[in-house]
Amino acid sequence: MTLVILILAIMVSVISYKNAERKNHLILFSLIFVSVAIAALANELDLANMKSINAFLTQFSEHIIVALVFAFCIKYTNLFKIRVQRILISLVFITATISFLLFPILTNHQKVKLGFYNNYYLFLSIWCIPAILFSCVVMFLSFKGEKNASLKFRKKLELILVIPLGLGCTINLLILRAIGCRKTWVPNGYFLILELLLIMFFVAKYNIFDIKVIRKK
Repeated sequence: MTLVILILAIMVSVISYKNAERKNHLILFSLIFVSVAIAALANELDLANMKSINAFLTQFSEHIIVALVFAFCIKYTNLFKIRVQRILISLVFITATISFLLFPILTNHQKVKLGFYNNYYLFLSIWCIPAILFSCVVMFLSFKGEKNASLKFRKKLELILVIPLGLGCTINLLILRAIGCRKTWVPNGYFLILELLLIMFFVAKYNIFDIKVIRKK
């Protein structure tokens, strides 16, 4: 399953990087799925007993994905002035960096043995959940404020992708882990595969997120 996620994430990343219109948000969108691919690769390395690499890639992806999604939603919706956008994005990346440096680089199995698995995900939840929910609200406000009918339909499709994924990550990968549940990746993996397939379909058919696939005549 993780190999499928790895391949699909790379495909979405390449498609978005090559065919999007505005470079500022396209690079962020592409990097989100590079990070998803890194998370999937980390899981494969865990299965291959490459624990130290798995630990680093897992903790790195857990921090960077939330920061990138937040930055993408701020840039893509363009609801705030440039100065405000920079402040908000800087604050989230600074928080992510501090959070990453606060904890030793260990696998989840090692965190459980040392007794701070719950505390690690509780600390992540403190800043990740507000960042994720704020991102969802920004996307929703962009949808509500859109007057053009075709753009409004496209933004509705984007909400169908963003909000369930944001809420799913909040519950499945943060809250449940913060209270000690460990087997949360499997259902999330199947949901992520569906999400990636829908993104590719909606990009090809409706050009969501301003990504226009170049078709040869």
